[in-house]
Amino acid sequence: MEPHENEFYNQINFDPSPDLTNGYKFNQHLDFTFLELPHPNPNPNPNPGPGPGPGPNLENSEENLVGGSGECSANSSAIRENGYEEERSSKQSAVYVEEDELSEMFDQVLLDCKEPPVQVNHKSQPNGSTGGSNENHNAREKTSKTVDLSTMLVSCAQAVAADDQRTATEQLNQIRRHASSWGDASQRLAHVFAIGIDARLAGTGSQLYAAKCASRISAAEKLQAYQVYLSACPFKKIAMSFANKTILDSEETGRRLANYCSRFNVSFEYNAIASQNWETITIQDLKLQRNEFLAVNGLARFQNLLDETVCVESPRDKILKLIHDMKPDIFVHSVVNGAYSAPFFVTRFRETLFHYSALFDMFDATIERENAHRLNFEKEFFGREAMNVIACEGVERVERPESYKQWQVRISRAGFKLQPLNHELVLKLRSKRVGYHKEFVFDEDGMWILQGWKGRILYSSSCWVPV
Repeated sequence: MEPHENEFYNQINFDPSPDLTNGYKFNQHLDFTFLELPHPNPNPNPNPGPGPGPGPNLENSEENLVGGSGECSANSSAIRENGYEEERSSKQSAVYVEEDELSEMFDQVLLDCKEPPVQVNHKSQPNGSTGGSNENHNAREKTSKTVDLSTMLVSCAQAVAADDQRTATEQLNQIRRHASSWGDASQRLAHVFAIGIDARLAGTGSQLYAAKCASRISAAEKLQAYQVYLSACPFKKIAMSFANKTILDSEETGRRLANYCSRFNVSFEYNAIASQNWETITIQDLKLQRNEFLAVNGLARFQNLLDETVCVESPRDKILKLIHDMKPDIFVHSVVNGAYSAPFFVTRFRETLFHYSALFDMFDATIERENAHRLNFEKEFFGREAMNVIACEGVERVERPESYKQWQVRISRAGFKLQPLNHELVLKLRSKRVGYHKEFVFDEDGMWILQGWKGRILYSSSCWVPV
């Protein structure tokens, strides 16, 4: 079939790139339309000046989280006193990168997705990292071998759920003595979770999450951290490749149209949509064309939509209805496979602990502990997400992943049919694991592609068509 002059190819892609800004925009690349939707901000207008503001900033509070012996309320108070001044000084000392330089860095990150994976050799440092407190780390490393931090964290969470402030504070102080942002996987995990527990006890979870959304590190530093993440694991690369290949294979003239676009320098319409509530977007907002091939790509962002435990009319069901009403030719859905969206705190905490234990362990096996970009990623991505799950409730808890089996039920109920996997594509995707750590999991289950670490499934991808 030859393409007609009025034939279009439109892909609506929910957040294909790292969350580097707090804005909403369409990024147009040739025949692809990318919709970038960052994390919702529970406090979009924090006041950085004196008086009521965004709450405590725990980024530079390792002295309070590691080796501290004071009460939780005292630590939180000290953090609050320093929070505003730290935020002001960080903004004043922020490094601004020229737009063209930042663009080049972003291109480099995207290009690295297509190159062979970077080999990283993790070497355990018996004396800790070069960037942390070596003396404190040595003491923590000796004692951490006889301490089960995961058990201590769950016990502390149970005390928090029972509103036993005294026991929770005592156990939290014990955890701090063994936790370290520069330690091994369990110590780093404990450091991040201790921040979340402390914020929950102090009632400052939403303010801290808002402060973390307005990150104090630059966009360039975020890109560097994200590049290290891409070099360490194949999760994003495989998910992106699956989406792109599935969409191209679903449209007979897609490749031909792409060649024509390049040959004749065809221009495309730019349509920006600004919305913090995805479910309020309408078909009219998208300005769809009758003769276009329509692909919808949801890349691991649907877990930020609220569900029926918060809203009577689930925003997740609303956005799926919107996609169904679009009548797309293909709907590619990639999800964070997690069971930590339960309304019960201890259950949610335990599942969150399992999920992020795998991620921190993956980093510890693939990236050197003294790598500063790894530390930034653990704080700005893993840390922010985990803190939100632990410290926030209601509409302020925006990290709400479901398992891929739960999504299958939800999407089927919305009027979609799961499509069989292309076995040639699966073989190509499986080959992308070459060069990565042997413990990475790549598997299939009921027309879903599964990815994970040491047997725990962390990400899943599938493709659908409306019935």
